[in-house]
Amino acid sequence: AGFTNVNANATMQWTLFDGFRMMAVDDQMSNLADAERERARGSYARVIGDVMTRYAGVVAAERALAGARAALVLAERRLEIAAARKAQGQAAATVVAQAEIDRNNVRVQVERLRTSLMLSRAGLNTLIVRETRDSFAVDTTLSMP
Repeated sequence: AGFTNVNANATMQWTLFDGFRMMAVDDQMSNLADAERERARGSYARVIGDVMTRYAGVVAAERALAGARAALVLAERRLEIAAARKAQGQAAATVVAQAEIDRNNVRVQVERLRTSLMLSRAGLNTLIVRETRDSFAVDTTLSMP
C-alpha cells in the first residue's frame, strides 16, 4: 500500500488493492509451471519411444540371427553332402568349393548379425541406464510393425 502526498494541489495516490499484480505474477508462474510440465511429458514420451524402438531393434536382430544360424546349419550340411559326393566320385571339386564358399559367407553373416545384436543390446541398456554388458531376454514372438 503506497502513499503519495506532495501538497494540497498535488495528486494524492493511494493504493488500496494491489492484488492484480499479484494475480498476474501468479498466472505467469502457473503458465511457466504448465510449460515445464509439458516439456517433461514430451521428454518422457521421447525416451519411451526410443526404448520401444531399441527393443524392437533387439527383437529384429534376434530373429535375424536365429535365421542366419539356421542357414549356417544348412550350409554346413550342404558342404558335408558335397564332400561325401566328391569322395564317392559323384561330384566335382568345384561343387565342394562352392559349398565351402557359401558356408563361409553365411558364417560371416552370422558374425555380423551377432555383432549387430550385441550393439543393439548395449544401446538399449545405455538408454535405460544399465551396464552395457547386462544380459536380458527378449520375447521374439511379439509382432513387430
